[in-house]
Amino acid sequence: MLISGASLAQKVDLDKHRMELQVTQYPEVKLSDKYQNFGATVSLQGATGNYLDKGNLENQIRLSGFQRKSDSPDIHISYTVQSMEIVESNVTESKEERKDKAGNITILYSYSGRVTARFKAFTVIKDNLADTIILKETPREMTESPYLSKVFATRSEAEGHLRNNMDNIKTELLKRLVDRKISSINSYLDQKYGYPLVSKAVYIQHLDSKKHPEYEKALENFKIIKENLSMIKGNEPIPDQVKNNLLSTLDYYSQLTSKYNPTEKHEGRLVFMGYYNTASIYFILEDFDNMNKAIVEIAKDPKLKKEVKYFEEESQKILKVFEREHTNSLHYINPREVKGQ
Repeated sequence: MLISGASLAQKVDLDKHRMELQVTQYPEVKLSDKYQNFGATVSLQGATGNYLDKGNLENQIRLSGFQRKSDSPDIHISYTVQSMEIVESNVTESKEERKDKAGNITILYSYSGRVTARFKAFTVIKDNLADTIILKETPREMTESPYLSKVFATRSEAEGHLRNNMDNIKTELLKRLVDRKISSINSYLDQKYGYPLVSKAVYIQHLDSKKHPEYEKALENFKIIKENLSMIKGNEPIPDQVKNNLLSTLDYYSQLTSKYNPTEKHEGRLVFMGYYNTASIYFILEDFDNMNKAIVEIAKDPKLKKEVKYFEEESQKILKVFEREHTNSLHYINPREVKGQ
């Protein structure tokens, strides 16, 4: 029954709340199940071995969804740091003028150390099963943002700081450079072949008007969604209990769409919340047919084209992945049975 009138025509403010849904990101290239593992080798040439820990760096390299193996891995990543060079090490002077109430000017000087380094490194990635090279970089130089010391009162203090701490400074700079490169390697591997668990944004409309008679019921359903969303894992099917809990909120949102007048300003916002959250629940559950039924209702208001476009575009992206991967879910069960990645 549609209810309208002074008792219901209260102010309605909605808050579009962002939540995180964990899913699996599928790779550009799907390797067959015979590819089970990967391994990484880091080579530190010259003096670079004095500043870096080879074992730690090897453990930083990853291929999400694959087991790590030291000997004869299916995919092998070799990373070589050839050299490091300090290209700048100096003290910079700064001055600040201060004027007192009498107009007298005092100049204050301060000094800080600045060190810039560059290094040369390259990566080789090999498919050992096919005995082919996937990626072979030519050695290239990289420069990191400079090390900047704290401010000192005298030049000699700043110079002494650089002199006494140069080994630590070199370690910091080289580690920053290498960490950045390893992060790039990992991103390449995951995009190309991996199955990383990632967070996907989903949105729920929440009633922000605490004095409205719907507030408590709206809050109750909002909490159900938030709590159950946190239980969804990217590498497991959505549990039946979680599905049922999420679907249970649809009764309330359906009531909103029939209880309030969509053409009245504030009541219309409650109707919109009902359809929007219904679409979001079905989006989370990857039921795009029912999601589309909800957004058809949203589309009846020309001012809500942006919201409709969001659901259409996001669902189409996912459906393209489904078609490419011959699957029906972003909650991927890894056949390699990798735990803890």
